Amino acid sequence: DLPLIYDISYKGTIGLSGEVEQLWGVDALNNAVRMWLASFSGEIVRQPGKGGYLMKWLMKPMNELSIDRIRMGIRNGLNQDFTPFLEILSLEVVPNYEHRYWIIILSVYSNDLKIRTDISVNIKNRV
Repeated sequence: DLPLIYDISYKGTIGLSGEVEQLWGVDALNNAVRMWLASFSGEIVRQPGKGGYLMKWLMKPMNELSIDRIRMGIRNGLNQDFTPFLEILSLEVVPNYEHRYWIIILSVYSNDLKIRTDISVNIKNRV
């Protein structure tokens, strides 16, 4: 049985059959959260009011206030945008001031799907 969650790879990887790589289960959930983190408001297909919770803080100076706002934005956004609900098990937002990017380390769990995924992404600050 295939898991109930499906997605297409954000990398656009083409498989041996010549089609875009299909992701299932934990890989699909991981992919969806990564895409959501990097989205601007309105970029999520067929859901124009979703996404962008993180991006507005990338246009601000990197400081302690930004860390708190990014953390709050991720928490609020995941609670509002994801169905089924994702429980945040851990969330770290670490600035790399020298190279001007954020390290986001996130662990989420879907009780409905019985899937946990751990994500670590580097996202460039825009200021």
